[in-house]
Amino acid sequence: MIPRDFLRKLTDQVASPNERRVLDWIRRNPGETRSRIMHELDLSAQSVSRLTETLEQRGLVSFGDRVISGRGQPSVALSLTPSAAYAIGLSIMTDALSVVVMDFQGVAVFSERLILRTVTRESVIAACRKLLARAIESGAVPPERIFAFGIAFSGFFVGKGRLMNPVPALEDFALVDLEKLFSDAFQLPVWVDNDGNAAAVGESLVGVGAWANTFAYLYFTTGFGGGLVVDGRPFRGEFGNAGEFGAILPPEKHDERPTLELLRTMISDRGGPQFESLSEMLDAFDPDWPGVDAWIVHVVPQLSLVCSAICAVADPGAIVFGGSMPPALAERLIPHIRLNNFVRRGLGRPEPKLVARTTSGDATAMGAAAIAFKDTFFL
Repeated sequence: MIPRDFLRKLTDQVASPNERRVLDWIRRNPGETRSRIMHELDLSAQSVSRLTETLEQRGLVSFGDRVISGRGQPSVALSLTPSAAYAIGLSIMTDALSVVVMDFQGVAVFSERLILRTVTRESVIAACRKLLARAIESGAVPPERIFAFGIAFSGFFVGKGRLMNPVPALEDFALVDLEKLFSDAFQLPVWVDNDGNAAAVGESLVGVGAWANTFAYLYFTTGFGGGLVVDGRPFRGEFGNAGEFGAILPPEKHDERPTLELLRTMISDRGGPQFESLSEMLDAFDPDWPGVDAWIVHVVPQLSLVCSAICAVADPGAIVFGGSMPPALAERLIPHIRLNNFVRRGLGRPEPKLVARTTSGDATAMGAAAIAFKDTFFL
């Protein structure tokens, strides 16, 4: 259902393999020149010229000033055209709906969250229509340049299709073909993923992925999961459920997992402010509240185990503490994490950087929007 205006002439492709290589390179190196593309992607000058001119004619790439780059004539600077396409990212939570509109450069031009009394298919689609109408009315996005929807929520994939088995609070979405549901409602192509994978994709496109080609993403919210990016691409595994890091912990400890819902409870139990929902707590979060330090002490052994297992299996360049976790909380927590690393001849294994997420705003909705771009225009 990709709109015809986004497809190459006489094909059903959004971009050819070489066009995707060039677009992804420009995304990572805005303002650089065609001569750099030629050398770094091992393409001839004629191929680079033809590819970039075609992309410019399609409105995907903009030519800037000429830049002196070595010998010869100055080379033209290249950048992605922000208004070339927009993706809608939708994060369906147990108590709210978050929508982000992302432009072609990965910038959120519109974002808003609505608290929902009931989270059903009907209420979510109605709320999404309302938020999308606000984005269009604000002038943030021309409707004819909306490319696709990306949808993310908590759950795991089952069966051979894209059916999700979500958390109990999202019962109305269980085992439903969400791609068909939303594509029928909005007449646009739809990508569906769980929240951990979506947030990891967003981080790979506009965050840590700029310097870490392989990283793990820890997703903290009412539950605990994650996603894995390997060689710049999301690694989903045989059944789409790779990165479920919460499953490293034993089932009998399910209620003691390092979740932000547990943090909300511990803050309340230790005399801190009481909140009716996780969203309300996160909006007002203060790392100095009573209960925060106790939560850190409680979760450090679990997270040290999880991070050590990730290092042993995936050998990532980074482990990102993200999801709904406030960066201020991540910065308090990370120094306490200890990785199992046996020293031999005075040397241990190289360890990943442990970092807070760098995407701003709603990481899940940003990631959901990024999925469509990552799967079609970029690498």
